[in-house]
Amino acid sequence: IALHASTQMTTNDLASVQYLERAGFDRVVLSREVSLEEIEHITANSNVEIETFVHGALCVCYSGRCLMSSLIGERSGNRGRCAQPCRLKYSFMKDEHCLEEGYLLSPKDLMTLPLLPEIIRAGVHSVKIEGRMKSPEYVAAVTKAYRKYIDQYYENENDNFEIDLQDEKDVAQVFNRGGEFTNGYYTTYSHKDMMSKFPRSTGVYVGVVKKYSEKFSKCDIELTEELVPGDGIEVWTQKEPHTGTNISKHAAAQTTITITLIGDVQEGDKVFKSFDKRLSDKLKASYVQDTRKIQIEGTFRAKRNETLYLKLKVGAIEAEGSGGVVSEAMNKPLSLDDFKAKFEKTGNTPFTVRYADCFVDEGAYIAISEINNLRRTVVAELTEKLVKSYKREAIAFQADLHKQPVAPSGISKQLTVSVSSAAQFDAVAACASVKRIYVEFPHYKQIDIAKAQKDGIQVFVALPRILREHDRKHFDNELAYLETTEIDGYLLRNLETIETKKEIALDYTIHAFHAYALKFLQEMGSTVTLSPELNMMEINALADSRSEVLVYGKLPLMTTALCPIGLYDGKKTNKRFCTLKNNVKDGQYHLRDRKGVHFPVMPKCDFCYAEILNASPIFMLHKLDQIINAGYLRVSFTDESPTEAYDILYAFEKSLNSDIYDETVRQVTEAAEKNGFTYGHFFRGVL
Repeated sequence: IALHASTQMTTNDLASVQYLERAGFDRVVLSREVSLEEIEHITANSNVEIETFVHGALCVCYSGRCLMSSLIGERSGNRGRCAQPCRLKYSFMKDEHCLEEGYLLSPKDLMTLPLLPEIIRAGVHSVKIEGRMKSPEYVAAVTKAYRKYIDQYYENENDNFEIDLQDEKDVAQVFNRGGEFTNGYYTTYSHKDMMSKFPRSTGVYVGVVKKYSEKFSKCDIELTEELVPGDGIEVWTQKEPHTGTNISKHAAAQTTITITLIGDVQEGDKVFKSFDKRLSDKLKASYVQDTRKIQIEGTFRAKRNETLYLKLKVGAIEAEGSGGVVSEAMNKPLSLDDFKAKFEKTGNTPFTVRYADCFVDEGAYIAISEINNLRRTVVAELTEKLVKSYKREAIAFQADLHKQPVAPSGISKQLTVSVSSAAQFDAVAACASVKRIYVEFPHYKQIDIAKAQKDGIQVFVALPRILREHDRKHFDNELAYLETTEIDGYLLRNLETIETKKEIALDYTIHAFHAYALKFLQEMGSTVTLSPELNMMEINALADSRSEVLVYGKLPLMTTALCPIGLYDGKKTNKRFCTLKNNVKDGQYHLRDRKGVHFPVMPKCDFCYAEILNASPIFMLHKLDQIINAGYLRVSFTDESPTEAYDILYAFEKSLNSDIYDETVRQVTEAAEKNGFTYGHFFRGVL
């Protein structure tokens, strides 16, 4: 069976594609952030099919790396259940100063009809239309448009490739955010023009308010487009919510209509057609009757004083039946053509029948209901046999992968730590119980590796969460240098292999959700960090001595190329890097939601992306004894001060040794209760 690697696997460079190719995948769906230039490089140097998104909703986060809906709303985007908290309003803050506010995490929808020739020439094998939670009319309109222009490209060999304005309008009418589209990342690394001013679909622009009487609720609208009865319009008022109404009379373009409308309407407000009755009816008609049919062979026999017989066949699969006795007609006999007409009525079934070698006695008659019943019975039997013919025998799974022991296993737990700065490294290295420190790339250059190793600490370099083709040369050079150092290993965040004799640990971004994934990943690395979306029962059923579990830290809710710091403070153009590259020092950046919750923003300037952290850390200080089988417990530091990092780690050391009455444990607990913390999914799971 063919294997396609989802965009949820965050595949955005050649090395990851080549890894998946070696692993047996036939097709890879690239991250939406990948450019045309990167796609060309990937297709030229791999043999696997490449699929890319060309239309629909754009996530602000790299797919597969979003935990915002999961941790805030308990609905996981990684499991296709995203609640879309990113489509809400946010304020972007530097300390207490607001730099920007609006729908800052809500990109416009992707539309690439004009780019199709370049996408095809880049070597893309298949294009994907995002249609989650969309209407059938949306699917019909968008699929029709992309099919039309892909065919046009091949039929005309790219000569005179031009998009009809009406097709663009139809696609915009069925869904767009804020009245505009974006061509995404194909030609732009990131830019604030990609962000929408409004998160819902707005339809197309049809006019402007010329006059409004609040007293009589009368609104004069000057139209640029025709309106028909059944259309819906929405007036974009200065304040939300916007107001709108349905149209009851025909109105021509370039005319002015007067309607009754209640709301905070002002002269100059733009008017959009939110529902197009004529287009909707046209699209419904295009898909209500499925015209794709399977040609089957049929024969029937209608002999007087015998039961009516019908046989249908497709390939080697047959179904037959009989029902009702054929009699001699008293008045009007049924001819061969009469029987064919009734037996050919396959309705909404997927079949069309060609009858041959049929026989009907002269003067034969049978009730029409008997013919219909027999046809329905035999068609149903043929359908069932046809479906069953595609089913395979189930393969017996290996029993050892199904269940893991839940009882205490006596595994000795070790504390690992991840740090985001050299200062944090120095602080946690002073804690006696630390067995391994993951230091974020490239801060390893500022640490004393030899001293830490002398104290019995393994030093691992945590590789970037996102690695793009632009970064490969720089990264490979850094990796070559690291191979000459005394570091013990690497924390890998992406599905790829690196040439090394050092130890490899795998981070939770590679998604170890179940025993099959864990067994596969343990062939890549010495330890595997389990997904933070697992609950305690799942962790204890899955974990073993080589498993790692995150027990403290502000999880990155999003990893985004649309870095808010670059967009709203760094004068970011559509190219990589902003004016603040590697110089984001003064002040703390965070996003503030409508409830006043602050989400820290951590820039990763070397690789031009940002991480949006959860407001509250996972804090399992007093629950460590419930994590039974994991060999490693990780404490992760992001924006904590060195002093905070040391105290928190010291408290976890004491708790691991059941010394929960230590003064530092008490102080760390009180601070967590005051500032807020979360148990993540340990005790609640996720949809």
